[in-house]
Amino acid sequence: MKKISILGLLVLSILAAARGAAWGAGYVRLSVAGTNVNVRASANTGSKVLTQVSPGDEFIAWDDPVTNHADGSKWYKIVMPAGNGYKPLAADKRFGTAVAYISANFVRAAKLSEDENKKIAGLFTWSEAEAGLSAAKVSTPDEFFSFIETIFGRDLDFVPVVLAKLKGLPAPIPDEAIDAFITFQVQACQGLDAVVSYRDDPDNIAPALKNKLAAACMYIWYMEGDGYAQPDIAAVGEALAGMTGPEYAAYFALMNKLKEGNMIDPFSDAALVIPWDDLSDSIVWMLDFCGKYPDFGRAPIVRAAAKNRSRVYLTGIDNSPVYDFETKMIEEEVKNSYIRFTSAHPNSELAPVVARVLDVWKKNGYKYDEKVGAYLDSLKF
Repeated sequence: MKKISILGLLVLSILAAARGAAWGAGYVRLSVAGTNVNVRASANTGSKVLTQVSPGDEFIAWDDPVTNHADGSKWYKIVMPAGNGYKPLAADKRFGTAVAYISANFVRAAKLSEDENKKIAGLFTWSEAEAGLSAAKVSTPDEFFSFIETIFGRDLDFVPVVLAKLKGLPAPIPDEAIDAFITFQVQACQGLDAVVSYRDDPDNIAPALKNKLAAACMYIWYMEGDGYAQPDIAAVGEALAGMTGPEYAAYFALMNKLKEGNMIDPFSDAALVIPWDDLSDSIVWMLDFCGKYPDFGRAPIVRAAAKNRSRVYLTGIDNSPVYDFETKMIEEEVKNSYIRFTSAHPNSELAPVVARVLDVWKKNGYKYDEKVGAYLDSLKF
């Protein structure tokens, strides 16, 4: 299985609970062992109380309790009431949510047989899970965070539902909630195989797949001939237009500017796939953003990307070197880009470095040798 930072797509026909089981959990039957026991929206005593239960109430839950790391308490994640035809929890008016939590201190747990585990897993088709999640009430950031915790697995089908809940929060949406959604997007793709093969024509991808990706604010990114699902941050920004704080609004504007200039993914197969001038402009925009919003939560991610782009811009990459391997002369496009940079972006954070690199090349007749190589190797980004 190929591993890349942001990958893949699950087949739509996989059952929702089977997805959850793939994360390593089976089911147990819980018998309530206390009176007026609170069932909560998340695994902590400070979260919203959904309902109260008493002896005689039984539920089906994941067999691996969740640990609250703040106080060490254990909580079972309930997925359905027992004995009512095994309907999803959201169908029970007492809860109004897809998953709820109950303290392990107030229940007795009995493992289910393998056959019963399979039966329960088979009850949850995607449409049923979607209906349950869509019905969940989410009106505050805390409820949004709890809602994400209730979802069995992380795959493409769930992303539009989570996005809808995010958009339902009062504006401005807190940065932490948007962070949680983008993390959910990443997890939805992580560790999965390619969505399409190099044999597929990028312009002839199945409309159903294109629609699924668009609804999840994702796109197909190609590497080594295969295509992988990847979050489209600019599309997330469009979906949340006018609903964010100023820092996220500026971040989304930056990502949209990069997207419109085809600069989101400048490298492929160890080669630069955009013009050198475009690479330099993208670096300037990213560094300027970090300078304006140094305390923004995603600024370190933008700065790290800018540093990587700067390294390639000034020292090259395997299949896009800054000089010709045969003549050892600097590539003309690279030289012209450095000259342009010093005049077009004199106030950029990177401008002094570009000027020094250009000077080293100029003094050496624009020819690469060990001295130039040593200088380029000494650059710190």
